[in-house]
Amino acid sequence: MIEYDLVRSKRKTIGIIVKDGKVCVKAPVRMPEVQIQEFVDKNADWILSKLKKRAEMRERFSSVLEFNKYVLRGNFLSVGYTDKKRIAISENEILLPKDCESPSKMLMREYKKIAGEFLTDRVAELSAILNTNYKTVLLSNARTKWGSCSSDGVLRLNWRLILLPDGIIDYVIIHELCHTKELNHSRKFWNLVEEHIPDYKIRRQKLKQFVPLIEYCR
Repeated sequence: MIEYDLVRSKRKTIGIIVKDGKVCVKAPVRMPEVQIQEFVDKNADWILSKLKKRAEMRERFSSVLEFNKYVLRGNFLSVGYTDKKRIAISENEILLPKDCESPSKMLMREYKKIAGEFLTDRVAELSAILNTNYKTVLLSNARTKWGSCSSDGVLRLNWRLILLPDGIIDYVIIHELCHTKELNHSRKFWNLVEEHIPDYKIRRQKLKQFVPLIEYCR
């Protein structure tokens, strides 16, 4: 039997959401549980396929999520050790303190530092190319979004973007910069994105493959 969370509300129809490896069923307040279970059973194959796909995606990044491997801007880092008290990271290598009790916490701080510098600089570079205006860039620790743009031009970028390949990072940044001109997902917005990234559809699909990394350093 498929386990799921049940959320009842003043809706008229029943629906199923499979996200982050969990199943949520949204149903009308007065709908009988028997009817809800029948609906879940009817859609069992679809639910299980979604859960399987999610598990496969997470397995692909299990070594990173479990800190057995380290990655920066899409490149796996070679690992070494140092007598110093701080982690040192370059584009190809990470040096961990020999006596570090919690490398994951130290690594998260270092990643956030790198992300703050790299993402801020890259936004400025791409904004100049796209001729867009934004207010500022803030790092985000969001659990579901890679980036967002507010109506006053504040860009919030998930610090975990620093784990992704440069081409995917650029897609997220350009996506949010285009929102400074079109604060919606209309056809006009996507035309603007396509003007700057002709292969944006391919990059958007690739971005979905990295969703498990949002779980990194929770």
